[in-house]
Amino acid sequence: MTPLAITLAVLGAVCFAFAARLQHDAIALCGAQFSTVRDRRWLTGLVLFVAGSGVHAAALGMAPLTVVQPIGVLAIGLTALLDRRFREIPAILLTTVGVGAFVLLASGSATATQVVPDAEFMAGLFALGAISIPGVIAALTTNARIRAVAFASAGGVAYGYVSVLMRAVSQSVQQGGFGLSHIASVLGIALSLAVGGWLVQHAYAGGPPHLAVACLTVVDPLVAVGLGAFLLGEAAHLSPWTGAALIACALAAAGGVFALARHPRPT
Repeated sequence: MTPLAITLAVLGAVCFAFAARLQHDAIALCGAQFSTVRDRRWLTGLVLFVAGSGVHAAALGMAPLTVVQPIGVLAIGLTALLDRRFREIPAILLTTVGVGAFVLLASGSATATQVVPDAEFMAGLFALGAISIPGVIAALTTNARIRAVAFASAGGVAYGYVSVLMRAVSQSVQQGGFGLSHIASVLGIALSLAVGGWLVQHAYAGGPPHLAVACLTVVDPLVAVGLGAFLLGEAAHLSPWTGAALIACALAAAGGVFALARHPRPT
């Protein structure tokens, strides 16, 4: 099953890359307006995004997280190649390797825990605060690329919060219990995906598509792993050396995104 899971994960990364390219082009022409949703390229990008999410979720069900999750960072390089950003390959590699190493280290040292309703609530409060900070930055800045990074980072927080809610729902289904609190989790997933998608569309309006994809690919796993480690207690057996390595990987990935944000658009 692992070879099939790898194939599906690669297919998902390709879908994400083309979805970002198509939706960015549509927004560049129409602007971040309601009329964009009637654009054929934007709709095609949405279909590809949903398809990519589906095959990536299927891959996660067939192989360990440590095998599947790092493959998703291929979307950064693929999007940059579609955008002909060859000068930014070193920054793309830095971001890709940083995120991939972070996910591998975190997955290998994590301990499975139960997601209780109180933890979901606290994660929601954290996500709300973490989304508002880059949201305020995006509202105040006049720099289009900083605004793009801020919007994409806020979208990554929303998607990272979805991981906590999806884990809670998955645990309840496996245990045969699904109550009102889990219905609220499902609604929270839908709302977070909608908010994250709205933020990403605004990120496409301010910068190249691979910049938004890079921000999402960095912030999403950092938030998800951070919530799991410090809120759900999944890092109870994390060694100091592994913790230091995780911080180094996160800083490397963030440095790659910063380098991408500094490059001007090609003319």
